[in-house]
Amino acid sequence: MSAVRHMLAMQAQNAKAARWAVGIRTKGAKYSDVQAALESGALIRTWPMRGTHHVMAAEDVSWLTGLCSHRARSGVEKRRAALGLTLDDVLRAGAALAEATTDPGRLPEHVAEKAVSFVGPRGAAVALTRDGVRELWATVGIDSSSSRGSHMLRFLCEERVLVQGPPVGTADTFTAFEAWVPAAEDGADDAETDELLRRLVVKHLRGRGPAQVSDIAWWSGHANATIRRAVDIAGDAVSEVSVAGERYLMLAEAAEEAAANPKARPPRGPLALPAFDEYLMGYGDRTLVLDKDAEPELFALIGPTKNGLVNRATMKAGRIVDTWDEDHPAASDYLKFAGR
Repeated sequence: MSAVRHMLAMQAQNAKAARWAVGIRTKGAKYSDVQAALESGALIRTWPMRGTHHVMAAEDVSWLTGLCSHRARSGVEKRRAALGLTLDDVLRAGAALAEATTDPGRLPEHVAEKAVSFVGPRGAAVALTRDGVRELWATVGIDSSSSRGSHMLRFLCEERVLVQGPPVGTADTFTAFEAWVPAAEDGADDAETDELLRRLVVKHLRGRGPAQVSDIAWWSGHANATIRRAVDIAGDAVSEVSVAGERYLMLAEAAEEAAANPKARPPRGPLALPAFDEYLMGYGDRTLVLDKDAEPELFALIGPTKNGLVNRATMKAGRIVDTWDEDHPAASDYLKFAGR
């Protein structure tokens, strides 16, 4: 779906909210359309950065994960040791799952019952539900009880050994990375790091500009200095603009369009944004849309809360003004999307 490609990646730890995040940005989309895109592999949900689920267009999964996922590794070795795992344990688990899902004849019968068949970019393969993964790992002597399983799955997806496959409803499945993720058509998989950083900045600004260096750094997990270098590499493609007395970055073409249309305004709304929406989560500093100091009660209601939750939000004239439920007048578009 073009909206996801435009946004590059959209936060998606809440599976249903992620589907609405795509739907609200796609004219006429239904829940079933987004579900079909995930089931077909046009969209893929995985952990590309910040140790957080995102949904992306398939062609952006490999390069973005490779560029950003390693930035979320602080404390991973200590956590692994606390779970009684070694790196060899995790890599052995990944190899077992990758081999089994690309050669389904290897699956024990009781595990095969929990497999989803698909035809990916490299031919026929299967994905396993979380129960199927646990049972497969048990057959090769890998204990995935407690939090071991989720730790290993996330790490192996960040390493591009595994990836989330076609979902069963909103339930996750997992398969070999190469079985489900296509090669980038524009050569991004083989590009040098500087080119990928340039691409990151340009694509972030295309979906979220105006933004500051610190916003892009927070979103991607890279250091401010790295993003400043990427902006320099992008050259004339990026322009500086003034917003509320602060310097922000925009794509040059977008800045020119904004200058030519000074009376343009955001949709009046109200719009019912999903939990964890990129309108909030795409920036490290959210003051322009929700001022924590000026609106502390609203901020406490919406989040991010102390435990990391970001609740549904109502947006009007570009600012967050409220939360919502399905009885809220702003929810009418969501209800149509959901087929209610």
